[in-house]
Amino acid sequence: MNGVHDMGGMHGMGPIQYERNEPVFHEPWEGRIFALNRAMSAWRKWNIDADWPHATTALCARQACTIHRDHGVHVFPDTNADFLGENPRHLYSVRFAARELWGEQASSRDAVYLDVWEEYIECA
Repeated sequence: MNGVHDMGGMHGMGPIQYERNEPVFHEPWEGRIFALNRAMSAWRKWNIDADWPHATTALCARQACTIHRDHGVHVFPDTNADFLGENPRHLYSVRFAARELWGEQASSRDAVYLDVWEEYIECA
């Protein structure tokens, strides 16, 4: 793996610089956002799933949904975000050929994989 989420940073970006006496928050807004998240969680007005994006719905509905992998059953963020229960659902990895998305100018070897809840998938 070589991505920004990898431990140690991304290749070619240089070493991670250690900061002596590094502050907990580098900017004042970071502390405010942290406090808001903690308060909203304590008041049961927010949880980690509350900001779950629905953008994949339209994409999955109009493209051929090739199921690549079944990740198993997990907490369904749509209902959990509204405190309506965990409502376990299957999570699938769906493969979209690059040419299905961007036309013939895309490489025939490329593809995009999205993790999608079963509610978002319609038979093509």
